[in-house]
Amino acid sequence: FLPYFALLNAAFSPNATTLVTPATATLHNIVFVFTELSSTQLALKNTVILGASTATIGTVLALVIAYVTTRRAISGHRLLGFLATAPVAVPPLEAPQELPADGTGEELPPLDLPPAGQDLPQEQPVPPAAVSTPGSVGLF
Repeated sequence: FLPYFALLNAAFSPNATTLVTPATATLHNIVFVFTELSSTQLALKNTVILGASTATIGTVLALVIAYVTTRRAISGHRLLGFLATAPVAVPPLEAPQELPADGTGEELPPLDLPPAGQDLPQEQPVPPAAVSTPGSVGLF
């Protein structure tokens, strides 16, 4: 909740570090981004083109596949019907990419894992003071 509040505060405040009030609220930042910043207009144009073309191509492709499988117009219509539902039934084969927590956009360093076939390093033992015993108050 707090990040959304900070984002809205920065968008409607003349200074992002001060708290916005009804007296200081402004639309200058919004107007600037959508009218004066040239990269925003190009990004919006590309988004509309990509979204419209993806929806159109997907609808036409789904219509053709539905017609062919329903009318059994070609041999192999069952395979085509199966392949049309496969993306829903099969999980993705690629792991999602993660952004670094600091938001710099730099690549994450590779994991320092041993070569295949070698054991992973053992965990360090927990010191006895950190382990709860029956009757004591602890984290676990």
